[in-house]
Amino acid sequence: MANPYATATAATSPREEQAIAFRLVNRKLTQADTPPTRNAALGLNHELWSILFRDLGSSENRLPPVLRQDCIRLARWSMAYSTQAVLQDLPLAPLVAINEDMVEGLS
Repeated sequence: MANPYATATAATSPREEQAIAFRLVNRKLTQADTPPTRNAALGLNHELWSILFRDLGSSENRLPPVLRQDCIRLARWSMAYSTQAVLQDLPLAPLVAINEDMVEGLS
């Protein structure tokens, strides 16, 4: 599976790279119209949040503690929902909404 960060260029900031990654994943989620494309989009969403989750757990992460904990909770929820959406055919709108909120917060 392609790394969602791979579309970013060297001239972008980490925040811009993250916003680009969320936009890419949201585009995949909203365009998923078959079970294979849906599952691929959900896998990409899970991967993106896994990358963020690892970063949030790093001692080098500089987010304020409260924001960091909030983002960790969002990451856990998003990864769990992505998995359940594959298994139970749940709607993708909640994932898209959270990702849009992340783009807004990063922009």
